[in-house]
Amino acid sequence: MRQILAPMHDQGRIEFLSLGSTSLDDIYRSFNRFHGDIAFFHYSGHSDENFLHLTDTGARSESLSKII
Repeated sequence: MRQILAPMHDQGRIEFLSLGSTSLDDIYRSFNRFHGDIAFFHYSGHSDENFLHLTDTGARSESLSKII
């Protein structure tokens, strides 16, 4: 993902933010910080049909979809 977006980032057309191992608070802070400016959200990690498994807790995908 980073390689695909790097040229647009280098041209100043987008800002690419990678959180790495992240918590639910990290995700909420990022969505609040960039409210209205997020083009897409990509999650790569462990999950099931209802939860994203984060470093501090499991996040209900239904709850996250509301803020997205």
